Amino acid sequence: ANLAKQKVHGLIIRMHHQNVLPDKFIIALRSLGRARIPVVIYEAGPEMKMGRAANFVLVDNMPLAATLVKLMWLLGQTKDLSKIKRLMKRC
Repeated sequence: ANLAKQKVHGLIIRMHHQNVLPDKFIIALRSLGRARIPVVIYEAGPEMKMGRAANFVLVDNMPLAATLVKLMWLLGQTKDLSKIKRLMKRC
């Protein structure tokens, strides 16, 4: 399913210790970048191999609940992806 066409404004993916996403899934997530939809990867370790995607935000410095609330609040304030990325990385 095309998430961008389903009025998705942002997506949070909680990673566990493996830090592995299937290549096809990463390609689908990158396609959200064309729609300027932020994809927050929660608890991403440094060894995570996702490549660079403009819409990926790696977060490991706050609890999951805080990450969710922060993303929802930011999406209510702005649709500027670079601003969302910058502010999500702040504690």
